Amino acid sequence: MRTMINNSQMLYLYDAKLCNPNGDPHEENRRRFDYESERNLVSDLRLKRYIRDCLLDKGIPLYVQKVDGSPVTSEKRVSALDQNDIAKA
Repeated sequence: MRTMINNSQMLYLYDAKLCNPNGDPHEENRRRFDYESERNLVSDLRLKRYIRDCLLDKGIPLYVQKVDGSPVTSEKRVSALDQNDIAKA
């Protein structure tokens, strides 16, 4: 029996000028900076939030989202996705 493994990687680049793309709340919102490479650092959580916000702005439904500004329970979200009706979440 032959086992097939599907593996993928993603490279995500974005440009931020004259801003703080990922302030550190434990350091008075100072930028996260690698002094050896002289580059700003962005956490994986910030990237996930940025991508999630971009997809929601394009109208793509996601499992993790708020409806009318309120969080939605997982049971309601699964039910809404099953019915293809986001408004019921």
